[in-house]
Amino acid sequence: MKLRRIAAAIRVLCRPQSLTPVLCLLSIARPEAALATCDIFNPATGQTVTCGTGAPNPATTPLAAAPASTDVTVNVLPSAGIAVGDTTAVAVNAQSRVTNQGSISSTGAASIGVSLGADSTLTNAAGDLLPAISTLTM
Repeated sequence: MKLRRIAAAIRVLCRPQSLTPVLCLLSIARPEAALATCDIFNPATGQTVTCGTGAPNPATTPLAAAPASTDVTVNVLPSAGIAVGDTTAVAVNAQSRVTNQGSISSTGAASIGVSLGADSTLTNAAGDLLPAISTLTM
């Protein structure tokens, strides 16, 4: 159903009389962006990541902020998830925020659910986080 709506939107944007040819090209170049669980997997300084319930859910790609980035916000929405293997599921650097309302998990001997840089905050608001934490500030 969601793919039909996306295809219909692309047809509207790509009409010859459309005033948005750039949007048409962008929608064709990255159609998977509308379906991704998390909209950014390597956020830069000041970016906000939103992880929703679109396919694939849970996301199996680790979310790691760009090196030396700061002020990154990660929001895992209700019923959304990030589930990775033997690695860190979510890693942010200094002065960043992670809010989990869904689930964040990693498995394996060396795995870490969430890694926070200095002056960062993790809020586990009615979400599943392994190990269980409600609020953590580093």
